[in-house]
Amino acid sequence: TSAFGASHTLEDTLGYPSTINDPGLLPLVNESVAAVVGDGRLTLVPPSMGGEDFSYYAEKVPGFMLRIGVRNEARGIIHPLHNPLFDLDEAALPLGAALLSDLAARYLKGTSS
Repeated sequence: TSAFGASHTLEDTLGYPSTINDPGLLPLVNESVAAVVGDGRLTLVPPSMGGEDFSYYAEKVPGFMLRIGVRNEARGIIHPLHNPLFDLDEAALPLGAALLSDLAARYLKGTSS
């Protein structure tokens, strides 16, 4: 616009805000993962550009996004989320439910060190 002697303001409102895990919840998450799946099983992954509506919740209350892992190479379940061949190892679902339940109970009891 400056080439024509004008000015403008651009406001980009499309997309989701960044999903930012509350670092204060990391000890609680680590304790819960250790209790449910085993010590040393929590892996922190690098940030990605994927959008997630969970970010709106984490803007309002402390939040921590988890991925439980549903890939199973032995069963041929290897395709990523948006692939038409995507499938998930349903054996991971009870584990995810147990982890979320344990996290909620620990958070409500305030037992995290």
